[in-house]
Amino acid sequence: MLAKLRRFDEALTCYDAALAVVPDRVDVKLNRGAVLMELDRLDEAHASFDEVLAEDPESIVAWVNRGNAFIRGKRFAEASTVMTARWR
Repeated sequence: MLAKLRRFDEALTCYDAALAVVPDRVDVKLNRGAVLMELDRLDEAHASFDEVLAEDPESIVAWVNRGNAFIRGKRFAEASTVMTARWR
């Protein structure tokens, strides 16, 4: 809800608190990565998406978000690799 209201700093605090209690929640890691991307903390966003993909390599949302984070950072070659590698 906080992310939808564009209150990204508060949303990140909540996701971090949730992960401290339930560190294996892939959905929380995915949402945390999306918030980090909105905050332009792209390296941290990549790390969150990588954690999700390590646990759920079939997560299309994680693959797309990871590619979008590369695009946001103007790392287009890496975005292309990520976006196409999943579907080979």
